[in-house]
Amino acid sequence: VQLLYLVRDKHKLKTVIDSLSANLVLILGNFSRPRMKILRAVEDKLAELEYAPVIFDFEAPDDRDLIETVALLAGLSSFLVVDLTEPKSTPLETMLIAPQLGVPLASIIHEKAKPFSMFSALQAKYSWVLPTWTYRDEKHLVRNLKTAIVDPCEETRDKLRLRRQASLKALAKSKQR
Repeated sequence: VQLLYLVRDKHKLKTVIDSLSANLVLILGNFSRPRMKILRAVEDKLAELEYAPVIFDFEAPDDRDLIETVALLAGLSSFLVVDLTEPKSTPLETMLIAPQLGVPLASIIHEKAKPFSMFSALQAKYSWVLPTWTYRDEKHLVRNLKTAIVDPCEETRDKLRLRRQASLKALAKSKQR
């Protein structure tokens, strides 16, 4: 009820969106048992770092399909963590998100795996699709998550925010003329 009240008040809507996008982190990957263990470790570490991590392993809401739900959550996220190890729907999800949303996308992969072939094209085309970070095991991933994933995502987010602000200022100036 409180969320609906805040959303209805257009002056508070910005605050709601800013609050969500400041802390929400969408985690995507393969949900098989061994891979889910890695995603849960990432989720736990992000929560420890005071983010609100969401692993996309739930049913779509009644009024949205899975594609719409992923896009909605990605658009509200501070950044995304995508495990490219043994991908299933991850290639489709990244192809959906990267071109449409300027949200930092950090990819991780186990050292014995290779990313899907078109992922490097996304990295080359979109500055917010960060270099893939390779991990040895769960402990290595968790120990390095802040410096290897979170910090670069926050830096990229700051750059994107500054670029958006500069675009808005330029637009406002052009309208004044």
